[in-house]
Amino acid sequence: ARDEVAVLCRRARGVKAQGLPGVREIRSGCPDSPGPAEGGSLASSIAFGLRCALHVLHRGGAYATLYLHGAGLTSMLIVPAARLRGLRIVAKVSGGRSGTEAGSLNGNFVALGIFRLVDAWIAVSAEIETGLREDGFPAARIHRIPNGVDLARFQPLNAEERSRIRKELGWDAPTAV
Repeated sequence: ARDEVAVLCRRARGVKAQGLPGVREIRSGCPDSPGPAEGGSLASSIAFGLRCALHVLHRGGAYATLYLHGAGLTSMLIVPAARLRGLRIVAKVSGGRSGTEAGSLNGNFVALGIFRLVDAWIAVSAEIETGLREDGFPAARIHRIPNGVDLARFQPLNAEERSRIRKELGWDAPTAV
């Protein structure tokens, strides 16, 4: 059955597994070794990407879809493995670093060739959607889905509530939060 859900993620200092029911979390890498976007090493990103690609090659038959959060170096290492396993590939781009992430590849033919294997793109903004189109990805494969916020749960507090919470925390009124 191709209904298993697994989350492949880096171990990060101070971040604990979420323990979601029915989701197997596979953590890889050194706890003190963030990726390049967080100031970590290129070697760490390559090692993590290769571990994920090996996992996909070994266990890919359990999955129908590979979802990538981001489309940079690590994803470039995983996408070919997912395609070899016949998985549908969906990648979300929420920010671009010029020349290193889909939507800002500026003619990086190796990355563009690999990312042509992606079946669907999620762009969280009009700018990212435009960047993906400028990189030559077909408009039919790009879907703009902004990051959502549950407005029933997260909403601005009224002045009275803000004042009460600031007092509880011992903050002066001008303290920005």
